[in-house]
Amino acid sequence: MISFLTRVARTWEFLLFGVACGFAISAIGAELTIVDESGSSQTFTLDSNTSVSLASGAGGDLTLRLNGLYTTVSTNPGGGALAARTPTFSSITQTDGGFTVQISNHSADWVWSASSDVGSASVSASGLVTVTGLGAGQGATVTVTTTREGYNSGSNTVSGTAKAADQGGEAALSPSLGDVERTADGFTVPIGNYDANWTWAAESSSGAAAINETDPEAVLATVTGLTAGQQATLTVTTTREGYNTGSAQVIGQALSAAGAEVDTSSYCKGSYEIEYETKNEQGQTVTAYYELNDEELVNCYPDDTYWHFDPWIEGTPEKALGIYTAKTTAIPFTLPSRADAADVAYGYLQMTTGEPVRSGSASDYFHVWVSTVPNGPKISDYCEEYKDQADSYFYWTQDERENGVCYLGSESRVLYVNFETRCYPAVYPGGADACNLMNKRKSSRRYLFDVARGYMKY
Repeated sequence: MISFLTRVARTWEFLLFGVACGFAISAIGAELTIVDESGSSQTFTLDSNTSVSLASGAGGDLTLRLNGLYTTVSTNPGGGALAARTPTFSSITQTDGGFTVQISNHSADWVWSASSDVGSASVSASGLVTVTGLGAGQGATVTVTTTREGYNSGSNTVSGTAKAADQGGEAALSPSLGDVERTADGFTVPIGNYDANWTWAAESSSGAAAINETDPEAVLATVTGLTAGQQATLTVTTTREGYNTGSAQVIGQALSAAGAEVDTSSYCKGSYEIEYETKNEQGQTVTAYYELNDEELVNCYPDDTYWHFDPWIEGTPEKALGIYTAKTTAIPFTLPSRADAADVAYGYLQMTTGEPVRSGSASDYFHVWVSTVPNGPKISDYCEEYKDQADSYFYWTQDERENGVCYLGSESRVLYVNFETRCYPAVYPGGADACNLMNKRKSSRRYLFDVARGYMKY
């Protein structure tokens, strides 16, 4: 069988003919599934002369799945667009006449702009959003937009308030807010400078906010009533007769749907050693060990939720990642049990980058693989890929019936997706003797790329 793909009026058509070459179909009656970049899919039972189509309003790549085999068709020309980057934000800092907030996923690869419903807003080259022109204590909502050639545009909003007016009294007590801890329906923030002589109040841009003053040594501001993954701005204020009003703001986010059940205490742990022979000072042959998960070789972040891929099973927007200082970037995640994800046929990582294509046998190739410890060996066949550019897909499954796809297993466990740039043994001069786990010949230059995750159900 041979197939070809054409695009007409933003609709993809997959036509099949009875000729034995090209993209092979093993039998009449096989199922073909086509998935577009937005996640829309259709499955068809094939006969000897089948024509099927799938609207692809989002443009971009298509994934074809046939009898457990997968291929990706890159089809961005003709108006198709890759996934948007949705801005995310860090804590707000109030200023006289406005406020500032840092874009936490800022990248110079996108064009960033900001507008405010009150006053004016701008974005700096480092991703700092600055709002000016507000009155004392006045609030505003800022819309930040991202654009990039070949990509859909993205946007998100963030709200804040300017500093309150000096009321002519004693100095205000500005709340000292600690690190945000996400919960299933909101988040909590510790107040580091609680003083019962002041009256404390909390307000949230979404959901409900309260302050728990039961234990004066551990006072928490709490936001509840958010949906899974929803973000909100919490404002904490202090008032006291004869004193000016103080306030502080922080942005928090509820856990994603499965995030409340994730235990991250074992993240970035475990070890893997290579045993080899060497000479000691006396010239004797001795056994030594080379630890692949040494901190000098790998960057893994057990306490920073930005660097987790949880909940693993969910589709997600792009996350900006980087490979730095000749190290491996290892991203932890908790794989759910097959029983908890029985309707998932396969999942994928969609990687995009502005880095140039690597060419030549001695170039450092982009390498992605899955392991049980940071920077450890691949867990099974098909669970690693070498690419000349981080601009493609990496597929995985928990269904052992699938062929030619990285099989992660059926039991829940902590795993790692690893990214590095290194020599490629299959093409490097000298092969595996010159390019191996102890000598990856890594480049020290940084490599920036984006990863989005998705999955397909049966």
